[in-house]
Amino acid sequence: MYDVNFSEEQNYDVSVGFIGGGALTESVIKGIRGNFLPSSDIFVSDHKQKRCKELSNRYRVKATVGFEDFIEKVNLLIIAVKPKDIVATLSELKEKVNLNTTILSVVAGLKIEVLEKIFPRNAIVRAMPNVALSVGEGMTAYAMNKKNFTKFICRQFADKFPTYLTT
Repeated sequence: MYDVNFSEEQNYDVSVGFIGGGALTESVIKGIRGNFLPSSDIFVSDHKQKRCKELSNRYRVKATVGFEDFIEKVNLLIIAVKPKDIVATLSELKEKVNLNTTILSVVAGLKIEVLEKIFPRNAIVRAMPNVALSVGEGMTAYAMNKKNFTKFICRQFADKFPTYLTT
């Protein structure tokens, strides 16, 4: 494990889509909205319309039931559903995610190898953030597959949050 610090000043166009609008998604949104991304570049899909409305009203993000409106626009897709819902979620996402989209999973117990079978040409990250992320004090441990992982994620998040990488 080592600390990731990037000194290069580079700007990247980043748009983030979340599949699942629970507490962890909300914590990440709190931490990145305004500090890292404008609300207009954050999208959320949740299966409950009431939750979508809450997230839209509270954070001014684009939250909808279903991901069809944003799946082709995002270059970082964060899968944040309950483990019991992952099979159905991955079945819906299969063949709809662009090849240039990085897949980041925070689903407990979901291995990179499983995601690689469904998204064989995408960069994949498995991460375990904590909710202190919402106030910029969190720590996220993550591991990546061997694809050409785009380092914009590391660079951008390292500026705002302590980030530790395992390979």
